[in-house]
Amino acid sequence: MSDADNLIGKLYKLHQQYGNLTALGTLAGGQALYYGVGLTKFPKDAYGKYSLKHMKALNAFSDVVDNSKFSKAARGLA
Repeated sequence: MSDADNLIGKLYKLHQQYGNLTALGTLAGGQALYYGVGLTKFPKDAYGKYSLKHMKALNAFSDVVDNSKFSKAARGLA
């Protein structure tokens, strides 16, 4: 009986690690695609600090979403 419990525990740990790795890979892939397309850039200023700069089309789209009646629903999806 203890061998079965040990096997179930090992399988559960393996499943949990697989889920964590899959989620991390999906997040990293999404971010790489998002930044790779050039929608967001991180310019460095004269003092060496990085800032965030979105593409004009992305700013315009976010303004449209923020000013619509569906803004709360859109924030829930993000």
